[in-house]
Amino acid sequence: MSIIHLVSPDGGKYDVLKEELKCSRLLSRIIDDIVLIHEIPITNISSSIFKIVYDFMKLSIRPTTEFWIREFILENSAIISELLSASNFLEIDMLSSEIIDILAKKVQSCCSIEEMREKLGINNDFTHEEEEAEKNKVAWAFI
Repeated sequence: MSIIHLVSPDGGKYDVLKEELKCSRLLSRIIDDIVLIHEIPITNISSSIFKIVYDFMKLSIRPTTEFWIREFILENSAIISELLSASNFLEIDMLSSEIIDILAKKVQSCCSIEEMREKLGINNDFTHEEEEAEKNKVAWAFI
């Protein structure tokens, strides 16, 4: 078993087995294309999010069930958008699709824009007048 060092933006090194990198298509391609690589810098993901994705990769070689992936995401729901961005960047499909499923279910259960903002942690940056103008543009959506 060969170990690859993933380097986070703050310089922290994380040892990962090649098998654990298989959940990421991006990292898999890197190690498949460059045989002698021992260290991969990860610069597009913040260090705190990277640590969570690293934990996910360590868990990914276990027999998978949707339950532990869903629990993993729900434990980190406060940073779900950053986690989705990181999983998209690293092309970790099983994490991305589960996050999208969780977000879709949250949106589906919402009855109003305000409720959706609250559940998804979206700040309303429209003034009352701007919001009314946008609602008037698509009045059919509010019937």
